[in-house]
Amino acid sequence: MPDKMHPRTPAVFDYLKQCATNGHTVTYGEVGSKVGLAAQGTARPLYYIRNECLRRSLPPLTALVFNKNTGLPGIGLKPDGTQVTTAEWNDMQSQVFAFDWASTSLENPH
Repeated sequence: MPDKMHPRTPAVFDYLKQCATNGHTVTYGEVGSKVGLAAQGTARPLYYIRNECLRRSLPPLTALVFNKNTGLPGIGLKPDGTQVTTAEWNDMQSQVFAFDWASTSLENPH
């Protein structure tokens, strides 16, 4: 996946921050619907956000997104491409919910 930011990435980022603040998870389809993409179209924005969170040592914001059919996040959540365990996923979500996202944007580090 390219590291270039997709035009809808900021909207996805803002929506996920809102979800984190409200303490809820969302499906790929819900994210896509909110920002005007198909569920499959969310891959590039989510990949970019995942990488930015890793680069900045932020909680994994993309851990809030899951597949409605499997009830699990995609294998892209972890950089090594392996599926997260339920325990890992729960831990990631706890980190995301506990973080204050208010002043975090894609433009500034914190």
